[in-house]
Amino acid sequence: YTSEDKYYVFREQDSILSTGENKGTVIGGTKLTIYFKNFYDPSNLRAKCWFEHKTDPTKYFDVLAESSLATPTSITCISPKADTIDTNIGLNGGEVLVWISSNGYEFSLENDKTFIYQPLPFINQVTPEYVFIDVSTTKLTLYGINFINVSTRYATFTFDQ
Repeated sequence: YTSEDKYYVFREQDSILSTGENKGTVIGGTKLTIYFKNFYDPSNLRAKCWFEHKTDPTKYFDVLAESSLATPTSITCISPKADTIDTNIGLNGGEVLVWISSNGYEFSLENDKTFIYQPLPFINQVTPEYVFIDVSTTKLTLYGINFINVSTRYATFTFDQ
């Protein structure tokens, strides 16, 4: 306490240990879980994640952490749309730096944790072009660009009547 009855907390600066899955599309909305040490009250309403352009620190976007998803060792933030950080990243994808802050003002020291924005996939051909409705399964092949290389592949289709 000070002579004016103000209470100060002195502690080590926030530090990111690791992140969960750090990839998402340029449209944003990906849950990014960040594991930390020295974080002061992860459930508070001032906790933030800061997404910053790798070469231009004037291009950034900060979001409040999802307080309902906080644990004693992690916070979760929802990635913003990539074009709120940089138009080029919004169009082509790219890597940005991730920082955290437990008080909304002072951010973590490390700058080696990143989030990768991936461009949206574009499908330019589907084969076969026609399928019979009474067939229970049909193998379709999708051709295009910006597909994510993952071990589990799936697609959802809706049919107009």
